[in-house]
Amino acid sequence: MDMDTKPRSLLRTIVTDPAHLLSLVRIPLALLVWWRPADILFVAVVVAVAGISDFLDGVVGRRRHHPTAIGTANIGAWLDPVCDKVFVLSTATVVVVTHGVGLGVLALVLVRDIATAVLTVAFRLLAGAEAFHRHDFRARWSGKVTMAAQLLTVLAIVLWPTAVLPMAAMTGALGLVAVGHRVLLVWRDREPSTATTLSTVTPASTLHTVGGPRRGRNHGQ
Repeated sequence: MDMDTKPRSLLRTIVTDPAHLLSLVRIPLALLVWWRPADILFVAVVVAVAGISDFLDGVVGRRRHHPTAIGTANIGAWLDPVCDKVFVLSTATVVVVTHGVGLGVLALVLVRDIATAVLTVAFRLLAGAEAFHRHDFRARWSGKVTMAAQLLTVLAIVLWPTAVLPMAAMTGALGLVAVGHRVLLVWRDREPSTATTLSTVTPASTLHTVGGPRRGRNHGQ
């Protein structure tokens, strides 16, 4: 299944999968935090639940999903980061505004997500549908570390205000690393591998016909 699959079929696949449902938990949480953003305990609980759901969806997904699903066919690979970004964008915005933190802090917290959104649109428009759907959108270590830093910075705003600026700066730096890491992955995967191309153009049967099997060779080498 890819991003061009009929919406009804895609929705059915998402809502019947426990890992995807765990990712989707962060969407209502992103709205719930607006209810009582000045309540320190409430915000802390919402952020904690979001962090737990982010951890669990990865655990459940690795146990349930077929490892050969690639590109946008791997729904969890793009659904998880989308839910992450929606939650962080919503929560960071309302917490920063409510607690009177400067917009510079908000920019540092969201720099990864804003840059990723812009680059994703550019990737789709410039590289085309085939390259876009072939790319592996799974979250990488740099993205997960940035997500953790974002949540910790949000918690610092309500629990430890004196630590906000250094944590926001750290989050911004990690976000730039994550963006650079993703750009590197896109650049590396911009074309099918040479091995894949050769195996498509030159079938194994042709190789045997041309040279014949070599006796005494270990084909596992």
